Amino acid sequence: MDMVSQAMEEAAGMRFSVLLLSVMFFCGCSSPTEAPDSAGIPGGPDKSIEGITLIEMDGPDKKWELNAASAELIKDSGRELVKFRDYKMNFFEEEAAVSELVGNEGEYDRVTEIFDAQGRVEIISEDRKIITSDVRWHPVEEVFTTDMEVEIHTLHGIVRGVGMVASKNLNEIDIVEKISGELRHIEAD
Repeated sequence: MDMVSQAMEEAAGMRFSVLLLSVMFFCGCSSPTEAPDSAGIPGGPDKSIEGITLIEMDGPDKKWELNAASAELIKDSGRELVKFRDYKMNFFEEEAAVSELVGNEGEYDRVTEIFDAQGRVEIISEDRKIITSDVRWHPVEEVFTTDMEVEIHTLHGIVRGVGMVASKNLNEIDIVEKISGELRHIEAD
């Protein structure tokens, strides 16, 4: 079954993803600057591309949009991973961006749909910023998780800890252990 027929079939049924990346990788389309493939090199990517946008839709609603400087598709042991460099991933609720995940390296598992961000990672909302070295986005639960050290910046101060679960809009953040922080005194009007 070709990609267009498959996408139309998925759209008629359940939630579907509009993956511009899939079209580029599997239909042979190229961006303005396509990196050379290293297929056939053990451990190397099956495809690589410079400048990429990946969008996930749920019917007419945008769930998230990822923009990256580069991406590599790796198929290994039944897994399909897309590795990104220098990316920004925006998350949406009712057509409005509610948070942004920014990092140097990340990988998207096309089977589980989990996005794993590594290196210096920041999750930013209107009034909060989380800094960590590794975080996972779980699309079914719509939460960010990590077992690593986190630093959470708010209008009221900085909270640090180890391990975290946070909602996609960062309105709910649970730190697992070793909680410490610095609070600012805010004068009431």
